[in-house]
Amino acid sequence: MHGSLSIISPRDSSSKDGYNTIHLSPKAFSHFFSWWRLFSGVMSIPLRQGALYPSIEKPPKKFNRHLATLKYQLDLSPLYLAHVYRHKDSSDYSKGTTTISGIKARLDRLLLDVHQRKEEKVIILKELQTKRRALHMGINKARVDFDSTDLRAVAATFKDCSASELYELNQDRHFRDVNESWGSKTIDLVDDDDLDWIDPDDFVEVDVVLSKSEPTGRIWPLAYGSRFTYLRSTDAAVETTMDKSGAGDSISYQFGSEDSHHCLITMLEGKRFVLYAKFRSRACAI
Repeated sequence: MHGSLSIISPRDSSSKDGYNTIHLSPKAFSHFFSWWRLFSGVMSIPLRQGALYPSIEKPPKKFNRHLATLKYQLDLSPLYLAHVYRHKDSSDYSKGTTTISGIKARLDRLLLDVHQRKEEKVIILKELQTKRRALHMGINKARVDFDSTDLRAVAATFKDCSASELYELNQDRHFRDVNESWGSKTIDLVDDDDLDWIDPDDFVEVDVVLSKSEPTGRIWPLAYGSRFTYLRSTDAAVETTMDKSGAGDSISYQFGSEDSHHCLITMLEGKRFVLYAKFRSRACAI
């Protein structure tokens, strides 16, 4: 089986409205990697099988055994990408506030294409005169492409929720609509008047309630990059590493070139460059 997962959301060239957003926070990363590790732990080992657990039912087919390749693809245009952290210092504790700071980028287009394939790794143990075989899903190709990246610094200060406000928020399930009412009056855009840079969702954290009060903050220009491209390929018929004692390992594979999705990596294969980046920094004082 060859699987692929694609998220494609380009903006219509005839329309100037609409854009994509990605909000990255520490708990968002923690949640993603906790979910990702579910597929590579003991939970994937068959349970209660064998002679000690007889059953008239046939064991179900294992999806992982038949999955040979898996490909991921993102094509978003345009895209606002925010990565912020919440923190408190001594002044925040005395004032009853919380500070949120980070970076935000606007990309005309984001391309991401990652290929995984099932590879067999043979480990040679010379002292024991044995070989161990293991199958794993390895990343053999990847492409990341940023087009016209406008990078900015973000900082905002929120008042902490009082006990009475938390009670009201628990009773009112539509409190997010109140948070979305603030905008250009409280967040200062330096050298710009594009209100699309101001998004209340940038400051949302999992399991953390924001106050109804309007925050104060600023968004500064930081850097601009016209193009950033990274291309990685590890294709080889057999990869072998040996030490002086004769022990080592070899990696072989049977799959990887299947046409299971519209590949963006093949558009760059054969080019002589691997990494290209051009950034122009801007003055920024925070």
